[in-house]
Amino acid sequence: MSSRFLKQGDEIVLTKGRTERANDEFRVTTQGSTLDLPMVVLVNRGSASASEIVSGAIQDHDRGLVVGETSWGKGLVQTVYTLSQDAALALTTARYYTPSGRLIQRDYRSLEDYFSPADDEETVSTEPGAEGAEVPVGDTYYTDGGRKVFGGGGIHPDVRVELEELTKTTELLERKSAFFEFATRYRAAHPEAPDEATFEVSPELLAQFRAYLAERQIEVKDEDFAQNEAYVRRGIKAEIYSNYFGLVPRNRVLAEGDRQLQEALRLFPEAERLTALRAAAESRKQPAAGVPN
Repeated sequence: MSSRFLKQGDEIVLTKGRTERANDEFRVTTQGSTLDLPMVVLVNRGSASASEIVSGAIQDHDRGLVVGETSWGKGLVQTVYTLSQDAALALTTARYYTPSGRLIQRDYRSLEDYFSPADDEETVSTEPGAEGAEVPVGDTYYTDGGRKVFGGGGIHPDVRVELEELTKTTELLERKSAFFEFATRYRAAHPEAPDEATFEVSPELLAQFRAYLAERQIEVKDEDFAQNEAYVRRGIKAEIYSNYFGLVPRNRVLAEGDRQLQEALRLFPEAERLTALRAAAESRKQPAAGVPN
């Protein structure tokens, strides 16, 4: 995956262990096919292992902007040894490090902290060497272009965007599968598909949904419903689209309310700036004309 976006020879990840045999590095062996395409990479606590290797390499080489929340921090190399009686032992023999030298693995001395981590709040400046409102977690490292990145477990985003939490009302509706079941009932009553390009949740349809909630004895106060109306409209529309048109249109509707995704779309100018930053860093590496390597 990394090889699609990085230049031939770029380091992707390296491993370090207690023995020399455990140390290794992995580089791009073929020229990437989309080197000039601006890129924004989304990460959160669910991003782990291979996705952290890819996002870390893209970030360290200034190939793309990493947005979202700090990733999980799973960077252990395990070697499997075959035992008798069809058994095997998976032994941790090394750890994964990003090209700038950041350890991907998060501290797991406390299992409680490991599985219920306290999320950090840092926002990393995208200006090379600039001092922003940062709260460094772990050691400071630098990308090819001189931007600060932080170690300490997981991949820390260049721009932090928190995932919007469900309210008590929206959590209740999701837990009761209200949108899904209402859309299923709507499809049964309307066999003909609506116009995908123009369909919106009308006040009449919203009133039908309120009546459906009352029928199922799902209690939502008027003020709570009003405060969450945008979420409710999106949930109804997404599930109706799923019934008629499939998952891709459904997910497209849900993406309209995804705070992290929408912020990522607005950050493409910053991603384009990284392309220029990477080009400047590479030009500094090139020997001057007439000067031998």
